[in-house]
Amino acid sequence: MLSIESFQLQMSDKQSIDDDTRITAGALRMRASRRRRREGLRCVTLDLRKDEVDRLIQLGHLRQADREDRNQVLLALYCFLDQSPLGDAHP
Repeated sequence: MLSIESFQLQMSDKQSIDDDTRITAGALRMRASRRRRREGLRCVTLDLRKDEVDRLIQLGHLRQADREDRNQVLLALYCFLDQSPLGDAHP
């Protein structure tokens, strides 16, 4: 039979173990990378020229005010690719 004192000791030991096993930023990045790979996604680095960003604006995928926002440029590029023949490659 478990006494109150030993139960409290076990619970405090468990809490200290949980406190010591935090997930690092690197582990979170690796989890995200593995999840993307399982979903069939690949990460690539792509340098866009000023003219290519201008073209995304002309095509209506990007607002002029967002041209320096990397996330907005990325979303505009996704929109462009989805509307291209490459967009037919995924369901």
